Amino acid sequence: MDNYTELTLEELTKLASRREEDAQAELAYRYAMGVGTPKSAAKAAEWGEKAFSRGRTDIAPLLGKVFFNGGDDLAKDTAKAFKYFTEGANQGDAESICTLAIDYYAGKNGVERNCAKVYEYIFKVMMLGTGGEYVQSRARCHLGYMYANGCGVKKDLDEAVSWYLRAASKGYSDAYIGLVECFTELGDLKRALYYGEKACDSENEQVRLKAIELCNGIVRKSARGMAITPKRLSDEANAIDREIHNVIRELHERTDKDTSFDAEADRLVKNAETYARIGNYKRVFPAYERVTDEYPHDFRGWYNLARVFTDNFAVYSVFSVDDYGKREQAEYRDNMVYAQRTVDEGYCDAIENIRRMYSEGCVDLSVCEMVNTLYGIYAMDDCAEKAAEYARKYEEKITYLYENKPCVETALTLHLLLNVLNNDNIAKYNARVRQHNASLDQKVAQAVEDYTISLAQRMKIENPKDDETNDEALEDIREDAGIQAQIQEFRQSKKASFEYYDEISTMMHCDVYDSESFGAEKAYEGYKPARECEYNDGFVDFIVAFAEKCGIQMRGYSAFYSPQGREAYEKYISQCAHWDNVRMERFDKYISLREKYMVMNPAEDSIFVELAECIKEYNEYHHAFDKASASNVFKTVFKSKEAKEEVEETASDLENAKAKLLDMTERIKQRAREEIVALNEHYAQMHPECADYVITHTENILDEAVTESIEKLKA
Repeated sequence: MDNYTELTLEELTKLASRREEDAQAELAYRYAMGVGTPKSAAKAAEWGEKAFSRGRTDIAPLLGKVFFNGGDDLAKDTAKAFKYFTEGANQGDAESICTLAIDYYAGKNGVERNCAKVYEYIFKVMMLGTGGEYVQSRARCHLGYMYANGCGVKKDLDEAVSWYLRAASKGYSDAYIGLVECFTELGDLKRALYYGEKACDSENEQVRLKAIELCNGIVRKSARGMAITPKRLSDEANAIDREIHNVIRELHERTDKDTSFDAEADRLVKNAETYARIGNYKRVFPAYERVTDEYPHDFRGWYNLARVFTDNFAVYSVFSVDDYGKREQAEYRDNMVYAQRTVDEGYCDAIENIRRMYSEGCVDLSVCEMVNTLYGIYAMDDCAEKAAEYARKYEEKITYLYENKPCVETALTLHLLLNVLNNDNIAKYNARVRQHNASLDQKVAQAVEDYTISLAQRMKIENPKDDETNDEALEDIREDAGIQAQIQEFRQSKKASFEYYDEISTMMHCDVYDSESFGAEKAYEGYKPARECEYNDGFVDFIVAFAEKCGIQMRGYSAFYSPQGREAYEKYISQCAHWDNVRMERFDKYISLREKYMVMNPAEDSIFVELAECIKEYNEYHHAFDKASASNVFKTVFKSKEAKEEVEETASDLENAKAKLLDMTERIKQRAREEIVALNEHYAQMHPECADYVITHTENILDEAVTESIEKLKA
């Protein structure tokens, strides 16, 4: 049989059961697409693989999609999908080639990442020119991405823009995201925002959310100019160490001149200092211990032991060592306590200054490293995932830093990272829940299939004349509503026998500051900066941007800005609201204008009355021309001259009507252009402060809409 598309599902199933590969292929297509039957990925895969094994290799792209997407009754199988997409690519199927290119770019399904191979596959799609408009646009978008990122080709943003524009011109909304990123990198924020707003109107939710994030970043970057400048840890450590060593040197100069110390104790201290100066460190520690043993009232023994255990009070970061410091830190603290208890009154301030500067220096250096790490994470594509890993590893140390130095950097970092960590934990839990539930669904599906087969075998035994084969029995079962209800009841009971888990839906998407609940049940509960030294407006900007990149909208954080920064922040928020209002107001007027030129209501504008008359005249002459052209045999044989004159006359009238209509079309386009220009000029004059944030349309933006509307009116 040549045409299987006209057969019913029952007829197809019977033919497919007899190993008719064309029937099997048609059946796979119907189950995959839901044509005349509910969708079933499992049945599509079953019949498709049978057809493929019998020579219908052209069904490989369909099988690739079925296994790649999976379904309620079929788990995703990317390995099989890759196999069939490879076969499809060998046959020249454009969509299969595109999918393979993605696999080679990501290094999935057992292939190594190979950008050159990606470029080869994508360019092959372009050369073939097959696959339809969607696949060609997808390929163009991929080429744009490759040029934008230097994947398999030399990085060329201008070339990337040209490919993205070609894809976007066909309505492929992913290309708008590429245009936003290219123009942002090129520094043309106005055009980046223009394409960002186009992407915000996409029906694709992922594109829309990404566009909103990018547009927020563009507005924030152009309005506030957030700058991220990591500090050099070595420079910070050296600066802190120099300050401490200056105090240490002053202390030693004073003790060297002090004659009130015991002469023997003084000799022992000087011996220890000599050992340290010549590098005989093995004898330094016993020398100072002898001072503490024989002269425990002399603070210099205890103080110098603290120096030994801290390598001359050299600051360190808690992130680089275990247990918030070296093993010797406990010894340092004990010896410093004894030094403070035994120190003479004249040296109290010096010892306290050294202790304070050392402790605070270690915390400051650690905070500096933490902030640098956040800057690095922010620059990564998988920002939220990396931030969660960092929080999971260092939560206790970050909390320790806050407790020792409550400030904007430590409080906001701790708060944000714990929110990100919470979201990541929930996401990972939900992923495991979905995997667990999917495995149970597979077990249920297998149990139902086995149960259905057992019913078919029983029916075959009980009615051997009616059901000679298992397939015939199965077909009868599918048509029997009572048995189907029985199978459905079995399915429900089987599902009830398993323990399904519910996903958690309490992920943090919007974090609003409230002094009473901020950091509730945490060490930093109710924190607000109070001292001038605690403010860091640039870091607050950064944390808000970091949160948005991690999918968390932070609101109400003006309390963390300095008074000057808070005023600037509130002004910025007010400006954003104003820009949004102007943008929406102007967009509404543009939409009204577009509708006017799409509907072309004669009651709305006199030019549309003229248009209606032109179209009426054009249609009359077109009808007359068609009538004159449709000459019968009699006219052709006996009155050819009259018929020819009539056709020529009506053709001339029609051409005149066409020219008149084209002239009218140009007049209407010109009117639309004038109104667009007037709209742009009106908002430029009324709201000059919004020039960089409100899109101005090109004057010919309605030309296509005018042409399409007139064509519809002609029809």
